[in-house]
Amino acid sequence: MLKTIKSLMMEGIVEGGTMLDLGCGSGKDALAASENGFEVTAVDKKPIPELPLIHFIESKIEDFDIEANKYDFIYADNSLPFLLKDDVKKVLLDATQKLKGGGVVYFSLFGEHDSWVNDKQMNFWKKEEVNEFVGSLELFLYRKTEEEGYAAAMNGDTKYWHIFRFILKKQPITSNEVSKI
Repeated sequence: MLKTIKSLMMEGIVEGGTMLDLGCGSGKDALAASENGFEVTAVDKKPIPELPLIHFIESKIEDFDIEANKYDFIYADNSLPFLLKDDVKKVLLDATQKLKGGGVVYFSLFGEHDSWVNDKQMNFWKKEEVNEFVGSLELFLYRKTEEEGYAAAMNGDTKYWHIFRFILKKQPITSNEVSKI
């Protein structure tokens, strides 16, 4: 969501650099980030209209190979729930391992109380399950929120949302670690 990108920047959580938008949809978030100083690579399985300053790659999220140490910020808002749960785990593990030192990962997952929970083409998480998985990612938890309530979906219909949002930060590489590489 555009609001999320802007709030992360206003809070100083992310400040520019290179960004990877996994599941960019229409590209609105990627465009907002590029207009605020990010060099953006956007990935989606469906083509988007050409956007200035955005490097777009047509690919399924789960098939995209993230380049190691390229991105300061990896962003996946409301895109991962549309993958198989095992693919979500694979993508997030890959993203957190390949993120630059000091970088930030932001992602959202749908919870078990979401009104779409019976959609077999989506994945939903129990609180304990998501906490255990995120705890295994070896990044520092900067912020976690859990949101529930009625709001509009992209098609304009009102639905009940249950969303977990995570901001994780990778420790910067120290000079001692650089010599080990």
